[in-house]
Amino acid sequence: MYYYKLNFKKFNYVLLVFITILVMAFRSVTYALSSPISQGEEILLKANDISYDNQGVVVASGNVEVNQLKNVLLADQIIYNSKSGEVKAFGNVSFMRDNGDIIFAEELIVQDDMTKGIASYFSARLQDNALLIAKEAKILGKNLYQLEKAAYTACTICNNKAPQWQIKADAVELNQEESRVRYKNAFFEVYGVPVLYTPYFAHASANAPRKSGFMVPKLGYISSIGRTVMVPYYFNIAPDKEAILSPIFTTQSGIVLSGKYNQLTKYGLLSFDGSITKADSDNVIINQKAKKVWRHHINGNGYFHFSDHVTGGAQLHRASDKNYLRKYKFGDQDYLTTTVFGEYYNDYSLHNIRTLHFQGLSPSANASYTPSIVPLVNSHFETEAYSNNSIFFLDSNVLSLTRKIGMHSKRISLNGGWKMPYITKRGHVLEMSGSIREDIYNISHAFNSVHNNYNKTRFIPEAKLMWKLPLINQLNNYQILLEPKIEAILAPNGKNSSKIPNEDSHNLELTDMNLFNSNHFTGLDRVEYGPRINYGINTLILGPKNTNFELFLGQNYHKKIDSMVNSSSGMITNFSDYVAKIGMKLNNVFDINYRTKVNSQDLSIRRHEIGTNFYLSRMDININYITSDKKMLIDKQQSNKQIFVNANLILNPRWKIGGNIRRNLNKKNSKTIATQGQILYNGDCIDMSYSVTRDFTQDQAINRKKSISHFINVSLKSLTN
Repeated sequence: MYYYKLNFKKFNYVLLVFITILVMAFRSVTYALSSPISQGEEILLKANDISYDNQGVVVASGNVEVNQLKNVLLADQIIYNSKSGEVKAFGNVSFMRDNGDIIFAEELIVQDDMTKGIASYFSARLQDNALLIAKEAKILGKNLYQLEKAAYTACTICNNKAPQWQIKADAVELNQEESRVRYKNAFFEVYGVPVLYTPYFAHASANAPRKSGFMVPKLGYISSIGRTVMVPYYFNIAPDKEAILSPIFTTQSGIVLSGKYNQLTKYGLLSFDGSITKADSDNVIINQKAKKVWRHHINGNGYFHFSDHVTGGAQLHRASDKNYLRKYKFGDQDYLTTTVFGEYYNDYSLHNIRTLHFQGLSPSANASYTPSIVPLVNSHFETEAYSNNSIFFLDSNVLSLTRKIGMHSKRISLNGGWKMPYITKRGHVLEMSGSIREDIYNISHAFNSVHNNYNKTRFIPEAKLMWKLPLINQLNNYQILLEPKIEAILAPNGKNSSKIPNEDSHNLELTDMNLFNSNHFTGLDRVEYGPRINYGINTLILGPKNTNFELFLGQNYHKKIDSMVNSSSGMITNFSDYVAKIGMKLNNVFDINYRTKVNSQDLSIRRHEIGTNFYLSRMDININYITSDKKMLIDKQQSNKQIFVNANLILNPRWKIGGNIRRNLNKKNSKTIATQGQILYNGDCIDMSYSVTRDFTQDQAINRKKSISHFINVSLKSLTN
């Protein structure tokens, strides 16, 4: 193939004869033609056969290709008028435009630098792979199309079968500058069957910027409020602000107005969501008509990074009553927490301050006795390491807790100390530390004290020595780590005073995860006194193909037993329960973690906890089982055996199913707590999901009943994104 560049304005008769001879000889020529509209822009014409007459008309046939700037036009035959700048294309026409659109047609006429034209039997593959077809189309610029008898779909069309969905209309306008597709007299079809008519319809085009408008409705059913339809409307307030207003229409409980708001600030993200409705109160008196009341909830979150060392934020979570969130399926929490916080940190210190307000949603919760904390201040400071790697540290805690009715507690706690790590030449790892802690309490409105208001202090010195010896060996392809560890703590004998209220140390349970904590209580109100030792051994085997095995066994020894320790802690005897963990992972296909607590006196099992995961090519299964000795339960009515199973199955690249179940396994109280199932479809142009949830929990005190809910989501590619 030979290439020639010619300027038609410089043609003369001799040159024309010469070129004609070349065309006849080689049958394939490339021309560079000057555009009459833009003198500096050339049209490159390439074809098997090219003829030219003295009227300036070029006829190209066979594998014709026209290039101008980033526009490429292909056809069986093209007639180019060099005087008018008009290009007519016939047969298997494809036109790749500089904006990314690809146009197909039987006939196409373009002019004005290929920015305007008209096409017969038009089809266009847009930037998001959506397809537009029409009997006739007008190209009115780089970003504007007007079509007659047109259809739009984002689906793949195979063997001339009707797509999963399409929109057919008498007239369609695609305005990519405005990022809108507009329809007149439109039908929405599913597999070629019309299911919806509208005289006018519009949606965003490919790669459209954010704009206000309706979003995809969400259909559902909730047994407590009936059938539901959520119709979200999106508000594009500003580049850094957006909102969604979502009225929910129900068949049994009127209209619920819900919404969301997001704002990106200079320092971070601020978001709110909530709902409100006027509906029947759940506090119904027998034989009386339910009273209409305002019911609502609100959630707010803000996290801000003010500088490299200062952060802050807030979380707001409130509901109008105990049953609202569960009834309307906005959540299933047992309590809500509202907090405002700030934090400062650097290489050697961390300081944070926060306030905490709680709202109990359980049937027994009473707002008058629920505490509020204003403020809670925690600080940690440590020095730079000295030459022997030792450091000094200081921890402080300030708390003020109040209630509408009940005890008020104010606390200042200071804990200062020193610690030094040391590694011997033989690999023994040691850490020596010592600390002195001073707590000061001010108690008011105390129910059981002789004096209603009083102060209480305590002094807690402590010395600690930790020793461990990591032993590593290689056996064929397996690396074995054996690490015994002992932690000895020396502290004076004492006991927790009943005059110090227990606000933050209710949860005490010895496990493999907290065995080596010097204080096993979760908070500061309760402490461990007297000499004690924590000891255990950990074994880890690492094999090929991400295979490993782990075994841990440990125990705690207390010289003196604290009378305030409950039976569930596993620390009611001098030698605590044994705590153990067995873990195994096999080649990213299977893993299991087994935790147990064994009575050191008679070796009876006091607690089992098993978690296992199977990861197969098309399925994953998660199983968690927990059982406890009835004697360990504070609430004897609570179930001591429970199982949770979750499974997901990929049926094929399009379809997935999944579900889970939580169930009590007690002989006298064996029942299902909750179940959930879902079906997901991910197509090339449509995504669908269906979910069903059953909640079997109920409580007559707050009119909480068993419930079932169904939700359906449908998302059409390019149409609803």
